[in-house]
Amino acid sequence: GSTGAVSIASFPLIDAWAKAEEGSGTERGNFFAKRATFWEDWGDRDARGLLIAPDSAGGGDCDLDYMELGKWALLPQDDETLEELVRMGRRDAERWVERGGRGGDVARANVDDAVAA
Repeated sequence: GSTGAVSIASFPLIDAWAKAEEGSGTERGNFFAKRATFWEDWGDRDARGLLIAPDSAGGGDCDLDYMELGKWALLPQDDETLEELVRMGRRDAERWVERGGRGGDVARANVDDAVAA
């Protein structure tokens, strides 16, 4: 598998990952344990520049709560909301690039291409 793949998330989860129960969670059925497949190494990936998310690469707290973000992600939204989600994602990607992201100039070109799309 790839050792340099970048994970992208629309939800701020690093604080939750840092506080999660150690282990894989399989013994207790905890899908949110620190090493659960869902987000294994989430915080470690941020430290290595392999995570783009609202709270990664030095991002601050998100002004929206999880319930609002969940509605935006799972229910049909108006154009204004969708445009705001795009702006949020672009800000996350730009901050990631500014912080060095994966591969410096190569990462910058990749994000520029993605943002232009």
